[in-house]
Amino acid sequence: MKLADYIVSPDKTVLDAMNIINQNGREIAFVCDEENVFLGTVTDGDVRRHLIANGEIGANVMCVANKKPYVIRYPRKEYVDYIDIMRKKSFSAIPIIDSEGKLVDAVSVYDEYEVIPPIDVPVVIMAGGKGTRLKPYT
Repeated sequence: MKLADYIVSPDKTVLDAMNIINQNGREIAFVCDEENVFLGTVTDGDVRRHLIANGEIGANVMCVANKKPYVIRYPRKEYVDYIDIMRKKSFSAIPIIDSEGKLVDAVSVYDEYEVIPPIDVPVVIMAGGKGTRLKPYT
């Protein structure tokens, strides 16, 4: 997850947020000021509800932002199963905020499938022949 692909400035429009959400493909954008202080989240659902309520696409992004989303505080002293939290709460991503309120990272449900730990197991695959012994299966 490249954090810069998720950040929208609070002076931008709903359309700008939609473009960021569309470009990152993860259904979410994080609203941060010029000092990277986290101000809220904008999801595709937030934008959709805004437009259904006859909201303007050129409106300020802060009018659709969730200003009190679920966040993870950093550093943490205990283990947290982020993927389990996101599944239970139907989140696509959770921002990670430091003690100064700055966005330092985020975890995404998509990350679970992107990072696969290496397995150190020697494997030998032996293949050859015509496959007559196991003919119905080969």
